[in-house]
Amino acid sequence: YLETPAQSTANFGYLRMVGERDITEFTGIQKERSAEMKAWAEKLQEKMGSLDQAFVFFNNHFAGFGPESVNEFRRLMGMIDIDWRQGAEGPRQKSLAEFQS
Repeated sequence: YLETPAQSTANFGYLRMVGERDITEFTGIQKERSAEMKAWAEKLQEKMGSLDQAFVFFNNHFAGFGPESVNEFRRLMGMIDIDWRQGAEGPRQKSLAEFQS
């Protein structure tokens, strides 16, 4: 794994939180990754005075459910949760196989 950078090289931050591929069930948090998120949130908060913007992305493999990982990180950053289900009435996202047919 990469070490946390000692200094910023741009006026924005970009952080991708990606996990191993051993998680195959994406219905909720499968791995406890709070310590890593807290460490990155602290590093990001230290840099916020020198950054115009920060972008943080989570994939499902990080902890098992990307949207909940986003909300946990938002809470660590003092932000409110996003209600991912709001306005989600109707058909759910199709699988990749359904798009290929």
